[in-house]
Amino acid sequence: IEAHILKSTRRRDEVPMKFIREAIDFVADKYPSPHPLISSEFETDGRYLFLRKLEGLINASLWGQLGIEPILNDHLSRIDRDTQRMPVTLYPVIPGRPKSRAVAIKYGVSSGAPVLSGTGILISVLWGRYHAGDTADELADDYTRPKEQIEDAIAYLEAA
Repeated sequence: IEAHILKSTRRRDEVPMKFIREAIDFVADKYPSPHPLISSEFETDGRYLFLRKLEGLINASLWGQLGIEPILNDHLSRIDRDTQRMPVTLYPVIPGRPKSRAVAIKYGVSSGAPVLSGTGILISVLWGRYHAGDTADELADDYTRPKEQIEDAIAYLEAA
């Protein structure tokens, strides 16, 4: 189980090994357990591993530094998890549209490329058609999606 958690944290969540090692060392020191990856429920922002304790959200990768919880919670809330609490979908922040969840990066869908939420439609395809002359209204009609979702998806790639 620990090997599976380590592999998914490295590959799927793309957390650097340096920060995984630091988190394991911190948890082993502060919350002794023969299996720190199993006995602790980590959360991630894609770079660091965090633990939720009474004192707040702790950055285990940075040896217990307290996180700025409202900001971290906002970013962590953009991650959907399965029943085992493993991340399955990330809704990246779209500049100027902080509440939008129009774009999804979903485990097992389109090899992890950004897609229009709720579909397998690649954002790059929408962006290409838009820059070839299709309007957001035309794309919304073609894909039977709300125009706002199409506009948000295009804004996502424009900002990239």
